[in-house]
Amino acid sequence: MSANFWVAKIVSSLVIASWIGAIGLALASCVGSTVLAVPAFAQSDILRAANLSSTDVVRVYVPADARPAWSVTLPPNLTIPDVYRSYVNSMLRLSPTFRRQCLRIANALGLTVVLRQFLARPPERMRARTNLRTAPDSRRYATVEIEALGDPVELIAHEIEHVIEWLDGVDLRARAALPRTGVHLCDGGNGAFETIRATRAGLAVAEEVRRPAS
Repeated sequence: MSANFWVAKIVSSLVIASWIGAIGLALASCVGSTVLAVPAFAQSDILRAANLSSTDVVRVYVPADARPAWSVTLPPNLTIPDVYRSYVNSMLRLSPTFRRQCLRIANALGLTVVLRQFLARPPERMRARTNLRTAPDSRRYATVEIEALGDPVELIAHEIEHVIEWLDGVDLRARAALPRTGVHLCDGGNGAFETIRATRAGLAVAEEVRRPAS
């Protein structure tokens, strides 16, 4: 890769998300309980450190107007392969959280997001990965790769939220150094971080898509 590019990698691994009270989540790599009607194992991401400015990483992006399903389309700067198109269409139709994510992506000038399956077998426990880079002309590129056997609804929403964190300029190093910020440094000594914000977004979209019709 050219020296003019920098890459922040997001690597999803298999962990358990435990629900504490109504909204608390404890991220861990041990067995626990899950919430929001997701499968028995909920995924969370490992976000490699990037030199970014600071913002609130706990809050999921919510625009001023929560638009109805018919008024929101898929962002023109989001490329989706056929294998995920039915999932993404359902997410757009049924999930207000995902529609908010789509609005944020669509309104990001100079951003291109490409969604695809892993081209090769991912490393053990990796469920998704997002490569982020900024070109010399300031255009931004995000490539989201999803593991074939994972939950595509939760994984896609989780990774898209990490892209939005990147757009928001989240300073992961600074946040991880402070208590109760929703970011922590992962084990393994590879400079990777996890965020509660992306975990909540993924779980919320999965719940909204699978919620029985009223």
